[in-house]
Amino acid sequence: MTLKTIKDATDKGADMNDIKAHINKKNLQKYKKRGVFKKKEKTLSSILFPGASPEEYRIGDPLDIVQDTVDSSVTGLPLLYYRLPVCKPDTTRMKGRKRKNLGERLAGKSVAEHSPYPLKVLQNKQCTSLCTVNFSAKDIKRMTKLVKKQYRVKMILDGLPLQVQKSLSGTVSRGYPIGARLVNEATSEMDFYLHNHVNLQIQYNRDEAQDGYVRIVGFNAVPVSINHDPRNLDATCNDKPTVNRRETLLELSTTIANSDSTVMKLSSIPVTYSYGVEWIETDLPWTDRWDIYILGQTDDSGAHHMSIVNSVMVVMFLGCVVAVILIRALRKDIAVYNDIEVDLEDDKEETGWKMIHGDVFRPPSTKPMALAVLVGTGCQLAFSVLLTLIMSQTNMLNPMMKGKTVSNIIMFYVFSGTIAGYVSARIFKF
Repeated sequence: MTLKTIKDATDKGADMNDIKAHINKKNLQKYKKRGVFKKKEKTLSSILFPGASPEEYRIGDPLDIVQDTVDSSVTGLPLLYYRLPVCKPDTTRMKGRKRKNLGERLAGKSVAEHSPYPLKVLQNKQCTSLCTVNFSAKDIKRMTKLVKKQYRVKMILDGLPLQVQKSLSGTVSRGYPIGARLVNEATSEMDFYLHNHVNLQIQYNRDEAQDGYVRIVGFNAVPVSINHDPRNLDATCNDKPTVNRRETLLELSTTIANSDSTVMKLSSIPVTYSYGVEWIETDLPWTDRWDIYILGQTDDSGAHHMSIVNSVMVVMFLGCVVAVILIRALRKDIAVYNDIEVDLEDDKEETGWKMIHGDVFRPPSTKPMALAVLVGTGCQLAFSVLLTLIMSQTNMLNPMMKGKTVSNIIMFYVFSGTIAGYVSARIFKF
């Protein structure tokens, strides 16, 4: 939709919310269509997670949030959440840890822990303190480095990753940042602040569930940095909404400026973690709960198609150049061979392709095993890649489950070892 179309719709009295909903619907249609000849529109839930059924939660039952890793798009190195100076979960309410598959272990996600936030279905909570952790100078330096590298805390509830709204346009990002940085207007230096409070917003649908149960259709978070005083916690952690204010931000620093302009340096600072829970009822169907993760993403399909066409054209051009060179060389040699009179008594020296035609398929005199192994390994890689593509096209591999996909690719590579053994043995024998 162009700007002119939006302007014309606005002039006709259309509401901006209706225009935005129409644009989002059009953007989601290309993701929901599946089929080769007849494009059938499906839900994103059935496409991304085929065969998955909704889970319903009884009102008042305890609910566990899975604590995932802390990672960054800048470094790409995941960290375990509980190795940071944070509150540990209550071991009495744990029902066991969720084991990860081989692909997730290779990605650095060995075990999914429980989060430290206890909550119950449809039970709202205002600011609730978890614990107080003393940050040493080493901890402050480490957390400041994580804030610089844009690390984000990720959690999962009912299969939905935690999301944070990035802008008013409705786009979201997964996980909430571990902290923030602001420019100090007085010193023009960068100050770093820790997000020690998180407001969890859980969206649910009651209409599709049976009586007394709900379905979770959204999992949002609003991170807050607030300097709680452990001796007077009610001043900042009470029934009032907990929001970010410049005067109450929790700075990652051991220096404190006194009223008489003197600076006092502390050996450690107390950090109190807290959280809040808000359950929001919505009419969003369970099948459309993944739509928000697709909206706002850049559509790279056109760029991918152009890249594929460009690669194909380059390969065709290089192939034509090589073919022309070979044809010219072969034509010249064939013409020379045809002009030479057959004289059995005269021993003429062979030239051109006749000099190497016997060496093309001659086995190497040194280390023939190395050649056989390399050819067999290449066949193994090619077969495993082909098998992966076939499984992906038949929807037997789900790209959304990256850990399981990597595990399946490794299994394909292992089972393709029989192909490598057969090819290597044939080449080495003959």
